[in-house]
Amino acid sequence: NTPAPDTTQPRHRAAPNLGALPAVPLVPTPDTLRGLYVNRWAAIGASMWRLIEVAKETEINALVIDVKDDRGLMLYRTDVALAREIGADTTNPMSHSRLRAVLDTMRAHGIYPIGRIVVAKDPLLAASRNEFAIRRRSDSTVWLDRDSTPWLDPTHPEVWKYAADISAEAVRLGFSELQFDYVRFPDEDRVIREGLYARSEGRVRAQVIRDQLGY
Repeated sequence: NTPAPDTTQPRHRAAPNLGALPAVPLVPTPDTLRGLYVNRWAAIGASMWRLIEVAKETEINALVIDVKDDRGLMLYRTDVALAREIGADTTNPMSHSRLRAVLDTMRAHGIYPIGRIVVAKDPLLAASRNEFAIRRRSDSTVWLDRDSTPWLDPTHPEVWKYAADISAEAVRLGFSELQFDYVRFPDEDRVIREGLYARSEGRVRAQVIRDQLGY
């Protein structure tokens, strides 16, 4: 079930300057991670507190929480300019007071917070900034997968920077570790012959991904 919107933060209110907030201590990495995945809808709903209780009462010691999901939506109102420009943080964002309460509670109980950031599968950014999307070699229109979804171009430096900017902010807010997901090309063979990329520069796809992760 879709949770009720988080009404503690108005949809169009300007985000505070998160970069001016003091960095918080990070939860140390456990010797052995035993984690649960918390998708964005669960995080902004009542399930978030239930999952924290589960972690407090069981061997679970980590929660992987969507910071940016595979629709391109942010968990909270952000200072990242590009995310604000495309409205990535305006769909039921978690209020900053709630985010602070969640992360502070996890830290108090030694629960390791991992921020999940989806990189290449971001239809919101791909549709809003066509120049960042994989194009069709035949006519330079936006390439679409089997579900008619556009994908970001893994060779484009602005795609790398977007993920990095969100990552830096997430760590400053208190996420101890980052999990990058969809750090790849689409898993359809036809993209090999149909896809047109901004900065391939003779690199094979595996090298593009290595370069992206290095960045």
